[in-house]
Amino acid sequence: ILPDDSGLVGVEHPHYTHRNNLQFTYDRNPATRACIPLGEGLIYYQACLWGGTTKAFMQLSKTIKGWVDADLQAGVEPVWLDESYLNRYFLNNPPKTLSHSFAWPTYMTVYDTTPTVKIVQLQKDDYLPKNFRYITE
Repeated sequence: ILPDDSGLVGVEHPHYTHRNNLQFTYDRNPATRACIPLGEGLIYYQACLWGGTTKAFMQLSKTIKGWVDADLQAGVEPVWLDESYLNRYFLNNPPKTLSHSFAWPTYMTVYDTTPTVKIVQLQKDDYLPKNFRYITE
């Protein structure tokens, strides 16, 4: 999947396709660098599939790392962690946007409106042991 002139690629989240941006779960806390105020943003991106050219990807990574470090220093954390930061970055730097059919979650295959799925997104519960614990330190 190749980026356009922006150098970046993102995938629209299937839960928020065709919804008003007031329904998006952007982080609204002005204390975090991931904050997107009410009324801003047109697309909610999922963080399971994204990328771009080396130059654009490295710039995105360095910027988000700076935001994470600053937020950790301030003792704040965005609501959806990496996804919140990614949406903030993409608001400022719009990527080539792929439809939600490029990261269709397995749990949504029961809907009648399932699009022509291009890539299936596995849920953590599909492949991690039930007693799996995230390492936080």
